[in-house]
Amino acid sequence: MQKGLKIFVKCVVWVFCICAGILAILNIGERFVYHDFYAIYKKEAKNPGLNKKFVPQGCTFDSKEGLFVTAGYMANHSPSRIYTINQKTKQVIFHNLKSEGTDFLGHTGGLQYIEGKFYLANEGVGVYVFDESELANDFVEIGAPVLVNNHSSFVFADTEFLYVGEFHHSGKYDCEHKIEQNGQTHYAIATKYIRKDFEKNPVPVEIYSIPNDVQGMAFFPDGKIVLSTSWALNPSHFYIYQKQDAPQKTEYLGLPLTFLSDDTNILSAPPMSEDLDILDGKLITFSELACDKYILGKLFFYYDIYSLKI
Repeated sequence: MQKGLKIFVKCVVWVFCICAGILAILNIGERFVYHDFYAIYKKEAKNPGLNKKFVPQGCTFDSKEGLFVTAGYMANHSPSRIYTINQKTKQVIFHNLKSEGTDFLGHTGGLQYIEGKFYLANEGVGVYVFDESELANDFVEIGAPVLVNNHSSFVFADTEFLYVGEFHHSGKYDCEHKIEQNGQTHYAIATKYIRKDFEKNPVPVEIYSIPNDVQGMAFFPDGKIVLSTSWALNPSHFYIYQKQDAPQKTEYLGLPLTFLSDDTNILSAPPMSEDLDILDGKLITFSELACDKYILGKLFFYYDIYSLKI
C-alpha cells in the first residue's frame, strides 16, 4: 500500500513538472513571437475583476483623480461594472451601473474620460455620457444613450472632438457601411463629432472608414492614429498611421471621408486587445483573455493594464 502511494505521488509530481515545463516553454515562445510588442510594453496597473466574472471591454485614464478606469459586463449576467484603480495607492473600487434607475446589463464597449466626463459605448445602442462625480456613489448612473450613426463599439475623445466607432466581423457582427478604395473593402466606420455639442446635438462632421475587428481607436496630438484590432484567439494588431501617411479625403454620407487603409505599419500583439486611451504620450489598453469567461490568458499572465510607447 505504501509502495503504491509513493508511485502515485511520483506520477503526480512528474505530471506537474511536465505541465510546468510546457507552460514555461509556451510563455518563452510567446515572448519570442511578440518580441516587438514586448520591447515597447510596460505594466501600468493590475486589470481588476478578472477572477470575479468581470469581462473588461473599455479602458481610460482619469487624469484629474489619477485613476485607471475600466468598464465591462459580467459573465454571470449581473449588472455591468466600472472599476477604478488608483495610480498611486493601487486601491481598487467597483461600481455597478444603472441606466435611468434600472440595473444596466449591457455589453459595454469603449470608455473615455475627458475634462470631468466619461463616454461609454455600448454595442449597437449609442454612447452614454456621465459626470465624474458619479464615481462617488455606490452605483454609477449612466443615464440614457446618445444615439449615433454606427454600432458604437468604442470611443475616443480629446478636448475638441469625440470619435465613435463600430466593430465589424463578417458573419458574426456585420456592419453595413461598405466602402471600397484602392482594391480594399471596409464595412465599418468611425464618426467624428464636436464634443461640446455631442449630448444635445450629435451631428457628425467627418467619417473614417476602418478595417475589420477594430476594438479601439486613438488620435495623438502629433496627428498619428492608432487602431487596435482583435478577434478570438487570433493575434491582436495595432494599425499605426503616421500624419504624413494620411490619405486624401473623399466623401461619404455627405461628409469628408478618410479611408484608413489596411496597408500601414502593423504591430502584432497577444490576443484580445481592447479599448485604447493615451497616457503621457503612450497607448494604454489590456487583453480580456485572462478573465473567467476565457481563462486561457491566465496561463500567460495577461493580468495588467499596460502601455505601449508607439
